[in-house]
Amino acid sequence: MQKASLSATNFGVSPFPALVGTPEWWRATQDGSLARTIVSGTISSVYWGSMGDWPMCEVTSDDGSKSTWTRDGDITRYVEALQVRIVYVLHPWKVPDQHGLGSAWKIVLTMEIEDSDHRSDPRAPGPGGSGLRDR
Repeated sequence: MQKASLSATNFGVSPFPALVGTPEWWRATQDGSLARTIVSGTISSVYWGSMGDWPMCEVTSDDGSKSTWTRDGDITRYVEALQVRIVYVLHPWKVPDQHGLGSAWKIVLTMEIEDSDHRSDPRAPGPGGSGLRDR
């Protein structure tokens, strides 16, 4: 990410207000320069997006709104009906809305999932996956 931000191309997130991942960037997530947003709710769907090869989940927030997220880390921990709390910041792109992606990218700081022994299937149905059929 840092390499793309520092390159002369229009690709990537802006190096302002700070370069992602640097101590200055983490300070910006603390001092409000990059405002934190919290989504709390329930995992309402676990699925494979893109071409059936990208681990995704849908979260239904406490207010009833729905949002989709990449399942990062141990993708089996994302199980329907578990509670989740997501903290993220909106970091501006170098060129806002250049590819229809909006003016900023959601960068997840923490994804907290209710403790459970339940697990979701880690097998992807799409290219490079096991051929598993999504329900």
